[in-house]
Amino acid sequence: MRPSSARRLSFALGVPIALVVALSACNAILDNQDRTLRAATEPDDGGPVVDGADAPPLVVEDAPSDGACSSDLRTDPKNCGRCGHDCLGGACELGVCQPFVFANVVRPQQVFVVEGAVYFSDGLSTGADGGVSWCPVEGPCASPPRIPIGPGTSGLAVDAKGLAVVGPTTGVVYTYALRFPAGATGQLRVASVEPVGVALDADNVYFTTAGGAVHRCDRTSGCSNTPPRVATGTSRGGHIAVDATNVYWASDGSGGGVCAGCLHGASKSGVDASPAPVSLGRTPQTLFMSGTRLFWTATGGAYGGEVSWRDEGVGGNEFFYARQVGRPWGVTADATEVFFTIAGTGTVHRCPRAGCGAASETIATGQTEARGIAVDAKAVYWASFADNVIMKLAR
Repeated sequence: MRPSSARRLSFALGVPIALVVALSACNAILDNQDRTLRAATEPDDGGPVVDGADAPPLVVEDAPSDGACSSDLRTDPKNCGRCGHDCLGGACELGVCQPFVFANVVRPQQVFVVEGAVYFSDGLSTGADGGVSWCPVEGPCASPPRIPIGPGTSGLAVDAKGLAVVGPTTGVVYTYALRFPAGATGQLRVASVEPVGVALDADNVYFTTAGGAVHRCDRTSGCSNTPPRVATGTSRGGHIAVDATNVYWASDGSGGGVCAGCLHGASKSGVDASPAPVSLGRTPQTLFMSGTRLFWTATGGAYGGEVSWRDEGVGGNEFFYARQVGRPWGVTADATEVFFTIAGTGTVHRCPRAGCGAASETIATGQTEARGIAVDAKAVYWASFADNVIMKLAR
């Protein structure tokens, strides 16, 4: 099921302050079918400024004669809310770009946008094999090139040199070139393991295992069935991220582990390190590294669902972007903003990178089981797991 227009809402990212003020009253309630966009007017009697029923619509009275900007910014998808704001294929409703279906895929999981293309894994669907696909950002693409990996595929990492994907059930780690053709044959880097999460740097592939270990494998030559073990954890390994010097991973406490929700950090060049875990008191889900800042989502504990970060990896103080939210799943960031999904409520949010307390901005609703998320300079992309789609929204 695709989200209907009645259940979708997005806020224009980067809308001028004046427009935000004009929109605030009508966008306060989600799923409002009667939203209107009108300019505030001042009554003749000197009373307070109101959003009057007869107020003039948002228009560009001196629109260029060459048609470079629409005279009505409420509906023009090339000039939505302001001149030059392109919805990139989405509709413009009342001056706000709307999310739209970018690609159809069964049970999408993680999402990355790299070098002008969007990559996404699929899987964890009973009786269905998982795989990885891609589309150019210009999309949409009805039938994206896809590589089948095996049941349970969800671990994916992508950078400018290529991608790595894991098949937990089949016990393999593969690497592929960017923009691969459908059914491409990748490079088998590891076999006979049970990988869970995967990350990349310029030289190596790093992955966690169900047994709680973290391994390193040369992304060019591979490592056969004997991948060097960087470190051991306290329980089943989960998502993983790297920076210039360290590897960070999550343990979920399953399988009889001693830590019911921990973060770990160790040197990427380590051998059988046993770092002290950082207990979160909740179960971490997705990790994302940006600069020296480690972002993660987690569920349970005293604060319920939480989207948090620490500077200096697992060091430094812990801060949060959202708390008491239902099952946060994906998180991503660029130099100015952070975006995250809440699977339980089917919503997508954003915050300034510096933080927003508990007041994150909802940019989409009605996304059934929203999961992985990625961002580039122009748009945000996310996986709507139960709707079997990748969504896109212009920033």
